[in-house]
Amino acid sequence: MSKIFITGGARGIGLATAKIFIEQGWEVGIFDWDREAIDKAAESLPNTFVRLYTGDVLSKTDLHDALSSFASEGLDCLLNNVGIIEVGEFDEIDIERQLQIVDINLKGYMLTTSVALPFLKMTSQSVIVNMASAAALYGNPEITAYAASKAAVKSLTEAWNIAFRKYSIRCCDILPIYVRTRMVDDYVQDYRKLRLQDVKLTPDQVSEVIWKAMHGRKIHYYVGFETKIYARLINWVPDGWLPLILRKVLGYND
Repeated sequence: MSKIFITGGARGIGLATAKIFIEQGWEVGIFDWDREAIDKAAESLPNTFVRLYTGDVLSKTDLHDALSSFASEGLDCLLNNVGIIEVGEFDEIDIERQLQIVDINLKGYMLTTSVALPFLKMTSQSVIVNMASAAALYGNPEITAYAASKAAVKSLTEAWNIAFRKYSIRCCDILPIYVRTRMVDDYVQDYRKLRLQDVKLTPDQVSEVIWKAMHGRKIHYYVGFETKIYARLINWVPDGWLPLILRKVLGYND
């Protein structure tokens, strides 16, 4: 049976992805720091196809223990999905919180991948899927640390896709715009112009793209019509115009 290991898998996109892979006959390993969320996820998933682990993506020991238990005979897919965010001006958010965002969103991916790599090497044509974001395409002043971490994840994806080719490991990333997860629900009031009713993407829609990415050949998967338009805009609009456009879109005209 094919196996996928999902960090931050107890809710949102991670949990939706677990469900779609289970439906396709995969065994799923869910790794999350939140014990309460893990317990709740366990109630909604079939015991025969899922194994749940509580741990910290910044703990090599936690990761190794979980992966050794789940993927001792090999791993077909790693989904680096865990992430946190803080919304607001750079100089108004505690710098330690911003550094924590970078730690979890970037260093967590690097550490998880380094621990998972031996297990991925054991399986032919394995895949690493990184959860990036449309915020990776151009710096966003409302979510400075988050956007920077996702831009770094995009760069890691490109580098790993080249570097791990010798192991027959493919790497790709998923770049959605705002998704109706707790990351949006808990912070929507802190954005200048974002309204909850305007957030159309759901975790289920993103998980469907992750399933396609697992079997695809692209490196970057832009999720949602707005994200695809944004990606094209960045490629075609002169650099000097982009800050002006984003100032208007994000509400920085004052």
